Amino acid sequence: MKYNILVGTHHKTGTHWMHDVFRNLAAQLAIPFVNMSKLSPEQIEERINFLNTERKVRWIGFHDHSRFPESILIQDIRGLRMIRDPLDVVISAVKYHETTDAAWVHRKRANLGGKTVQEYLRGLESFDDKLRFEIDDVSVKNLREMEEFDGKGVIETVCYEDLIDDTDLRRSAALFSMLGFDPYEVVIGIASMWRHSLFGQSWGVRDNHVKDGSSRQHVKVYSPEARAYFDERFGALRARLGYGQNTAFSVPELNAETAVSPIGSALEMVSSEANTDKVKAILEHCIEAAPEKAPAYRFLVCHLRDHKDAGGAQRIIDLAIKHLGEDFGSGLTKLLAA
Repeated sequence: MKYNILVGTHHKTGTHWMHDVFRNLAAQLAIPFVNMSKLSPEQIEERINFLNTERKVRWIGFHDHSRFPESILIQDIRGLRMIRDPLDVVISAVKYHETTDAAWVHRKRANLGGKTVQEYLRGLESFDDKLRFEIDDVSVKNLREMEEFDGKGVIETVCYEDLIDDTDLRRSAALFSMLGFDPYEVVIGIASMWRHSLFGQSWGVRDNHVKDGSSRQHVKVYSPEARAYFDERFGALRARLGYGQNTAFSVPELNAETAVSPIGSALEMVSSEANTDKVKAILEHCIEAAPEKAPAYRFLVCHLRDHKDAGGAQRIIDLAIKHLGEDFGSGLTKLLAA
């Protein structure tokens, strides 16, 4: 790792997803993972100062509302904070607030006639009414916070839509590269992304936080009247965040065309006999779950095809046979010949 990493989200923009991806990545890399979400700014500064000056280790920090003290943003940092189309944020909030056990949703409020947020939402007849309530109530602060965030030039904004639809993990690999992970760490990163994504090993998993992680839900959910209600209040904010009607979203730095190489680069970087454990680890990530479904495996095949005329492909296949057996290496050979 070239840098310490900060990862931030906002309410209903992929919080548990990013938390799990980067917590797992930190565990795989044997570095500290600091969940800053319930810490005060002073506690965050104290924890980071300890890691930087006493332990002198790289670390990954996470905050579920992207509230990072400015004092730590001037240090050796790179990071991301994830935003999501505000129209879909409101939909997700309605579904979550109707079912969550979070304490604040169960506090009675005078302005709701003595009802809790959950009771009030459940009492509304139509989903349009529920959307209007969220637009005027809980989501106001969340959406404004999403717009007003300042990453001080070190934290890049990434769109939820860019990654939730990244089923071959090309953008994810480019993201990890952008954050300063070396090729071996990028491989571990995309394996963690696959493990914790709804399009990967977490497919079909739903809990109290995740009801429907798909992008562009608003196209089917909002009635014309509800959409007009949203646009009157937050249409300009949505546009300032870069979400125009029927717009495709892309962070320029996430160049998918550069994302095929990490597997091969990592293998070449550690292919000496002194690093056989790392070679084995990379290849194992390549065949995580069913090989034909694992994005890291597909990355490996793409790299081998790109380099099969240069002799590098056969060397990597030989390594695969050595560390994971004849069947795995033979399977790669057949794929390349197809």
